[in-house]
Amino acid sequence: MNKIIALAVLGVVFSSVSGVAQITVTPGTTLSVTGGTTMTMSHDVNISNGGRLVATGAVLMEGGNFSNNGSAVFNGTSVLAYNGTAPQQLNTVAPLNVSTLVLNNPSGLTPDNSITINNQLVLNNGILYADTSTPIHFANSASYPTERNQSRIVGRAILDPIAVDTNALNFLGCNIVAGTDMGTVSIVRNSGPEALVFIDGDVSIAQNWIIASSNNAAGPSRNVTFSWLSAVDNNRGMTAIFPYASDSTGNGYTALNTTARDVSSTDPRVYQLPNLNSYNRLFTFSDHNPVGIKTVTAVTAKVSAFPNPFGSILSLGITKDDDEPVQVRVMDMTGQTVLSNTYKAGRSTVIALTEVGNLAVGTYLVAVYNEHFGKSLKIVKAN
Repeated sequence: MNKIIALAVLGVVFSSVSGVAQITVTPGTTLSVTGGTTMTMSHDVNISNGGRLVATGAVLMEGGNFSNNGSAVFNGTSVLAYNGTAPQQLNTVAPLNVSTLVLNNPSGLTPDNSITINNQLVLNNGILYADTSTPIHFANSASYPTERNQSRIVGRAILDPIAVDTNALNFLGCNIVAGTDMGTVSIVRNSGPEALVFIDGDVSIAQNWIIASSNNAAGPSRNVTFSWLSAVDNNRGMTAIFPYASDSTGNGYTALNTTARDVSSTDPRVYQLPNLNSYNRLFTFSDHNPVGIKTVTAVTAKVSAFPNPFGSILSLGITKDDDEPVQVRVMDMTGQTVLSNTYKAGRSTVIALTEVGNLAVGTYLVAVYNEHFGKSLKIVKAN
């Protein structure tokens, strides 16, 4: 029979628990889960303000949501595994450090704070949604997950600074071969609709990488191979792809190669940049055909969406410095395009999107762009 356990005794220790509906760790209580223990919960774990969870070499199999308003410590080889079927949450009042996090839920997992992985992230099934404000950090000691179209990180993943020197480094689709000294390196991998870059009237794939090197002034030359899954192609033409990189301020994007490459035959897609010697910038890809090597600089424009949340109709208010048409693209939070169209647009325009009334309830991203600007913002379908 399902039951609610309210722990009220300091130092409660579990050696084996299975099928518990809900566990609440009350203020002043410590729940200790010892080594070799597997705790299986069919529903939620709630750590109240003033409560404490300490897992040491244990496995917590979570079928519901994990809510931490107190203190949660995952020591040694402890594992927090999400095995539900409905969308699950990881709610924590402060950034959380986890030894191993396992996702085995086709409906996905959404944290509401940043998480640091100290050992490994295992993506068996489902999407881990890591917003730009709630990123997944990988410590120096962590190994990185194998991603597939149905099992991946959508959002922001950060490799915390690591001493690379002359060694190789491979992090979430960014493979840097051994070579000249790069010093300390950090990488930010952005994926999903918020990773879009607007390039001269077009748009990038829904993935990018920011590579920072402490030895950038020396211009370390390395072969760097980027790879990405077809799920983030963003309807780009994979038979004619070009690499782009931002300038040092992130305001403009330069084509790094004027010859298109066909990367459509593999999934993940693979593109190598030989002898790359300029870092501390963002890298992405698009099928936009550059005329020579061209730098694209954004101009001032404003885009608003109302009402937001919306129901049967969404209006876009656009103010810009030209009379050119705009491309409007609506994407779900995995980066898949659900609506796309071109609209006439003067310098001050309101566009009514009636097609959004058919969308499922949820969060989306709308991108508005032309050859002079690009803007994106989150929208919510309420009913």
